[in-house]
Parts: sequence; C-alpha cells; structure tokens
Amino acid sequence: MTFINPIKVLTIVLAAGMAVGCATVTKEDLDRVEAKANQAQATADSALAAANDANAKAESASRCCNQGFRQRQYK
Repeated sequence: MTFINPIKVLTIVLAAGMAVGCATVTKEDLDRVEAKANQAQATADSALAAANDANAKAESASRCCNQGFRQRQYK
C-alpha cells in the first residue's frame, strides 16, 4: 500500500486551479482592468502635476524668504 505525498497532491491541485483560473479570463475582464489602470495612471499624473506645482511654489517662497533674510542681515 502506498501513500501519496501531501505536498505532491497540493502541487497538483494548485497547478490545476491556476490553469482553470487563467483560462476563464475574458476580453471584458481585460478591458476593465485596462480601464482601471488608465484611470489610476491619470490620477497619478494629476497628483504628480499638483506636487510639482506645490514644489515650485515652495521653492519660490524659500527664495523670497532667503532674500529678505539676507537683506536684513546686511543692514
């Protein structure tokens, strides 16, 4: 009498599950994923633009403060 190794059984079950799971992806599923990815990219692009704008304003304010500090220091 032989016993099947539980790890072998688990490996076979996982492989079969992955094969069946991957086979059920439809074009509509891929289109939905692509649309969500595009939406996420647009949101990320918008956030990057806002961050760059905030950084530019902060650098401008810093230059202004430094200039005012230097002027007071030399008086």
